[in-house]
Amino acid sequence: KFVLVVPRGVCTYEQKTINAQRLGASGIVIYGTLASRYSLNTTQTSNGGEYTASDVIYPAEFHDYDCNNALANIPMSKLSFNQLPYDSPHNDPILSGTEAQGNLCAAQSVNFEKTCPSQKCLLTGTVTSDEHTMEACCAWDKHVLLYKDEVLDSTANVSIPALYITMSEADTLIPFMKTHVVSVILYRRYYPSSTISSVLIWILGVFVAGIAAHLSASDYRYAKTAVLRQSQGTVRNQSTSGDTAAAPRATSQGYERVSGTNGMIQDESLELDASHACGFIIFSTAGLLFLFFFKIYNTVKVFYALGCSGAIFEVVFYPMYHGIAKKVSWNDRRAFQTDFLELGSVTYTQLAAAVTSFGLGAVWIFISLTQHHPDRILFFWVMQDIMGASMCILFLSTMKLNSIKISWG
Repeated sequence: KFVLVVPRGVCTYEQKTINAQRLGASGIVIYGTLASRYSLNTTQTSNGGEYTASDVIYPAEFHDYDCNNALANIPMSKLSFNQLPYDSPHNDPILSGTEAQGNLCAAQSVNFEKTCPSQKCLLTGTVTSDEHTMEACCAWDKHVLLYKDEVLDSTANVSIPALYITMSEADTLIPFMKTHVVSVILYRRYYPSSTISSVLIWILGVFVAGIAAHLSASDYRYAKTAVLRQSQGTVRNQSTSGDTAAAPRATSQGYERVSGTNGMIQDESLELDASHACGFIIFSTAGLLFLFFFKIYNTVKVFYALGCSGAIFEVVFYPMYHGIAKKVSWNDRRAFQTDFLELGSVTYTQLAAAVTSFGLGAVWIFISLTQHHPDRILFFWVMQDIMGASMCILFLSTMKLNSIKISWG
């Protein structure tokens, strides 16, 4: 028995596997290459039936490479286009490895070994105006899903295992195979039906939806309380004729005003209609396009952290500190008065909650802007989940659907 080791490219993964199966292989290992990311435009040629460099389809940005990790301009005199779409034997050595190993891309990039994990670059096809250099960027080198080929005959039955390895893994395996006999054990990875992370995400989603729904219906609970109090007052004072108006009552949502015996509540809320939905689609689309073209990722991180810090203040820390103050019978006094952002009177519990919320947000911003892999830091991604959940709770609890009618007996 034997296992075929073949490069990626030319045909699909499933076609390679079927071909290996027909040759009697008990398995197949497909490895990534730089050459596999280039192809030719076979629908037309630019030189009367002969392919030229103009017919090359170059790799796609963010799909095959990322210029934010490494960017260089390679002299055209150093590149070869004798083999189309890509001259791998000639170009690979000057686009792979470290600067000491002759990688021209690494020679022009700062901290190449840290910012470009693959240590390889792909040509983007972008040539400078003087046609002396071509742009090259850091290549992605990730494991990929061996997807099914929908064009193949549906009767084709794949019965042997297939495995994909990255370019860096192939750089270790292939030289070793030239001097050693390699034994391969292929097995299917165990996929659990559920994981702890999926359960935690489900619990977090249910918790966010439940808290947001509870807070969103707070106006109706206050309205019911006001109407019941008004009804009880009317029964006790039967001599009063006409409509009975209740005095304004302060709540956590502001002041409510009950008008007449019908108990209609008039307070500030956000009622969604078609204009809000259209506005949300337009502004969100414009924001995403602006982000994509101008690549202001760090700015988005800062705005995200500031907005979510305000949400944590409203949802987590202020209610918690306020509840603690009530439990210990501490009189929450005014700390200061300001017209900045129409804050007005600020109490000590509000000040403490704001310092805690925005302090944690500032730490999160610092980590996200200074660490190359902040997701590996426990505080970063836990805090990110808390900020996102708080923002969702605040947003959903603010929405009021004006088509819902609530009644009670």
